[in-house]
Amino acid sequence: MTFLHSVAQNNKAINKKNLQAFEKELNKYVIYYTALNDANQKFEFGLNFNKDQLNLLQDNMYDHLLFTVTALKMTPPNRGNKTIAETLNEFFFDFKKEKVVDYFSKLEEKYTVRGKLNYEKLLQENASLKEANNQLEDLVLQSKRFENLYNEYFTLLDSYHTKVNNSLKLAQDNGLADKSIIEAKQNEFRGLKNEAVNEIQASINIRELYTNVEKIKYRYRVL
Repeated sequence: MTFLHSVAQNNKAINKKNLQAFEKELNKYVIYYTALNDANQKFEFGLNFNKDQLNLLQDNMYDHLLFTVTALKMTPPNRGNKTIAETLNEFFFDFKKEKVVDYFSKLEEKYTVRGKLNYEKLLQENASLKEANNQLEDLVLQSKRFENLYNEYFTLLDSYHTKVNNSLKLAQDNGLADKSIIEAKQNEFRGLKNEAVNEIQASINIRELYTNVEKIKYRYRVL
């Protein structure tokens, strides 16, 4: 447009008023698409960052799990050609509270003589249990990090929803589309957002995570 304006100074064939009117109409679309592009770019950047952090957290959780099951002399998860996500899912279908309770019940029974449990001997002969217990603080920190990433995703989704709606509002204010079309698009986008929220909440029981993390007494370290 700067170039056209400069040419119009010497070219009488170009009507300056028409050029100004054209620029004014063009700017309406430029403003709309710039706002929409900004929303999309920030959402994509935030989503990729969230994904990278989750992948890193997943790697850390897998390493922590290998350490724990090795310390407890349990069978480690078989990775094979599976992804970490698939490996962890398969392992946790079996590695549940009942299995751990049964493990420690048998261990305590082994070191119980005449009805008295010899904790000192149990720990001496199973030194790796101390290491596993003392890594619980790291497990809690990783769980907290997951909670943060979980909440950050919804914040990102809310921000994206707001920015796109603002873009549509600009389109409406500048007369780029009828109000009914804008409202239909806003309703459609709101439905997509709600669908995404419901799917995440249904697939991740974050309340259960909160509850279980609170049960971990990681501050009781064994020296």
